[in-house]
Amino acid sequence: MNGRKKNARREAGERNVEAKIQRAHGSAVPARGQAIDKRVLLEALTLVHDSGVSLSAWVNTPSYEGMSIDLTPQEAIDYANDHDGFLARKFGVSVAELHAWRESEGSYWCHAITKAGKRCRHTVKGTPSRQSYKGVNLNAERDPETWAREDVRIRYCALHGRQS
Repeated sequence: MNGRKKNARREAGERNVEAKIQRAHGSAVPARGQAIDKRVLLEALTLVHDSGVSLSAWVNTPSYEGMSIDLTPQEAIDYANDHDGFLARKFGVSVAELHAWRESEGSYWCHAITKAGKRCRHTVKGTPSRQSYKGVNLNAERDPETWAREDVRIRYCALHGRQS
């Protein structure tokens, strides 16, 4: 199919969704950059979703590939408004735990406090995150809920384990 036909088909689909919204609400869809009523946005996303279009978000994870999560129309709006808050609720962790999970790259860090007053960044021997290949963490915890549950266990690296 050539580019003109694709564009014409896409524009017809856009007009169809716009026409449905206009019939339901008696007004045109706002131009790009203008505020849109959340009820109208949810209805538009629902129409698009129900016509077979998938809604998803790409989530950066500690492992090198990341992951895609499917979203409902309401979840798409929630995600657009607050990425980290939405993901924390979806994964069952706090926003602080989500940030710590990302910062640690899914690894379990030593719980010792350094002279600088910060948590030691050495990984703990014997945890799943210790396997790597060419610098890529193969077993980084992809699930922040599991990571958060395990990270509260007090463990030390080889250096600080001898000092405790």
